[in-house]
Amino acid sequence: MTGATRVGCVPLPRIDGRAVRWDEHRAERRLLVLDAAVAAIEEAPPGAEINLQQIADAAGLVRTVLYRHFEGRAGLQRAVRGHIVSMIADAVILNITLEGSIDEIIDRALRGFVGWVDEHANLYVWGERELGDGQESQLLALTQSIADQISAVIGFAAQALGREFDDEEQAAIELLTFGIIGQVRGTVSSWVRRAERAPGVDALVAMLHRSMWLQIDDQARMFGFELDPTVPVMDLFAATAVQD
Repeated sequence: MTGATRVGCVPLPRIDGRAVRWDEHRAERRLLVLDAAVAAIEEAPPGAEINLQQIADAAGLVRTVLYRHFEGRAGLQRAVRGHIVSMIADAVILNITLEGSIDEIIDRALRGFVGWVDEHANLYVWGERELGDGQESQLLALTQSIADQISAVIGFAAQALGREFDDEEQAAIELLTFGIIGQVRGTVSSWVRRAERAPGVDALVAMLHRSMWLQIDDQARMFGFELDPTVPVMDLFAATAVQD
């Protein structure tokens, strides 16, 4: 039974315990289905289609329950892709920090991404597929989110080094950053689909690393910075603070 409790003169709604338990049950069921879908995709041959019955069987549920929790086939497909994209995000975003040198930061982020794709190739390819439902690609949204985060880090680093970008410069940095991230994603997307995945992970990371650094170095020089990729970033900030 629902009602209201008063705190002073303000009525507070009473929480319906049954509704809370049902919400928790739905969340648990959704996660069970998403994990089952991920397992089914991982175990399938590359490029194989995964149907709803396979996911239902893996989750130990009937198909009608899947529809009930995901508003139909399209809703389930989008939820599964969102789940996969969140796994990719965990592998990448957690590695984008200012710890270590520029070389170490680039290497850490690339190894997190390429390593995850190499280990979960089926998931990555499945997560890249467009649904055709008119909504934004979840992987594209993640690419934009990562680019925005890196652009913010660049802006912070520039301020720490005594340089503040104007609006036009910041807009250019955001576009260039998105382009670099998109280039990495496009290269890895092509690589993971090769019958023989060559070059290997280490060689691919090294190739992408060099490409990223050359672009970063070129743009930094345009803005008046000469960066040493081997020096810890925090040491660069400390040296600038001492000079000031």
